[in-house]
Amino acid sequence: MQYTREIFKKVKKITGATTLSTTAISVAIKGECITVISLAGNVWINPLATAVADQTSIKITDTSKPLDLLVDGNLSLISDVTGATYQIIYWDI
Repeated sequence: MQYTREIFKKVKKITGATTLSTTAISVAIKGECITVISLAGNVWINPLATAVADQTSIKITDTSKPLDLLVDGNLSLISDVTGATYQIIYWDI
């Protein structure tokens, strides 16, 4: 007989709500599994290069679903002229 059990992700760390502007920032992720959430506004992220608020980056809005990803190095984030607020959840997997 085989038993199954629901497994949930264990939270390792949660960053506080952080504001973004039109200047890209870089967050050291270093191989962690994360979820990026836009709490307000438009957030563009790029795990491969410096984020730009255009089609070269991944756009996350406060009405879209959070994005789960694993980033080897740094995650670059930026917003547009209206500004944005984001949060990152680090998972202990």
